[in-house]
Amino acid sequence: LLGIPHPRTRLYYGTNRLNRILQDFAFPFVAKTPVGSSKGSGVWLMQTQPELRAYLNNHQPAYVQQYLRIDRDLRVVLVAGQVIHSYWRIQESGDFRNNVSQGARISYENIPNRALEFASDAAKRCGFDEVGLDVCYFEGRHYVLEANMVYGLEGFRRAGLDIYEILADLGEKGEM
Repeated sequence: LLGIPHPRTRLYYGTNRLNRILQDFAFPFVAKTPVGSSKGSGVWLMQTQPELRAYLNNHQPAYVQQYLRIDRDLRVVLVAGQVIHSYWRIQESGDFRNNVSQGARISYENIPNRALEFASDAAKRCGFDEVGLDVCYFEGRHYVLEANMVYGLEGFRRAGLDIYEILADLGEKGEM
């Protein structure tokens, strides 16, 4: 609705979900547990109809998302419209997920300003006051993969940063 690029995502309720999903998506695509998934659990790469059938047997509704072939994404944490921390999440060999809790590597190197500007613009358009946005670059454009209101702190810890000190400093400066 806000014109923010993101992977095509659909929810499927009711009967005949398999056929409707296959009309809308070609393999491979991502399927998720619609509520309660975090840290990369409850996320699968669907590559075959039997995998999709098994997923559908255990998920109502079905939450299906376009698969973007990337090997990393950028976690950008913003507070009051400003970037307070960012880092690459580089996937573990053999996995399609970029979650640190699933073995992805953290890197603070070569973070493009354009990606940070994109994340800042997206957070402002969405009215997010504090958010961890997962952003990627795919086929010539940036995408928001996910918005996390409760985001992991491992990237802060490994960088020697304390989120609570950062928030306190912003509060003392009147910036939030």
